[in-house]
Amino acid sequence: MFKYSQLSPLWSRKFLGKTKYTIKLWGCLICSICTMLSDNGNGVQMTPGGASRLWRYLTNGALLWSSIKFPGLAWVSRVRENIDHKTATEYINDDKKGVVLEVNGIHWVYPVGWFVSWLPYFLCVDPNTYNSHTGEAKIVLMRKSGITGYSLFHFA
Repeated sequence: MFKYSQLSPLWSRKFLGKTKYTIKLWGCLICSICTMLSDNGNGVQMTPGGASRLWRYLTNGALLWSSIKFPGLAWVSRVRENIDHKTATEYINDDKKGVVLEVNGIHWVYPVGWFVSWLPYFLCVDPNTYNSHTGEAKIVLMRKSGITGYSLFHFA
């Protein structure tokens, strides 16, 4: 799995479609989806730079969910509430499913597991971090109570 960072010099200055917003400023969602693809996409990858050109965005920089096109990937739904433990575990553990989490209504991360199954913390790839040695985002703890939404995907 490659952990895509919105701070990477390879794409941080690229614009989201024809908007005035850059990946560095508003790219956490597409970086999280690209990380999910690198983890579950059967070896097929999409970089944030590619996603910034191929997918569509509203004038405020928000991703148009229905524009997410990728071979073998189907967007299922966008939910604006905290994710329950059963759904989170199912989508994290199943290679044919994927999920990205919205944090505090403004930031997106890719969950890779639970810190400890009985504690309310996810282990997440946070695209707003950057490890200059590896060129990747870092894995951080995210408190489940901070999750304000999520989006579900299926892989063919």
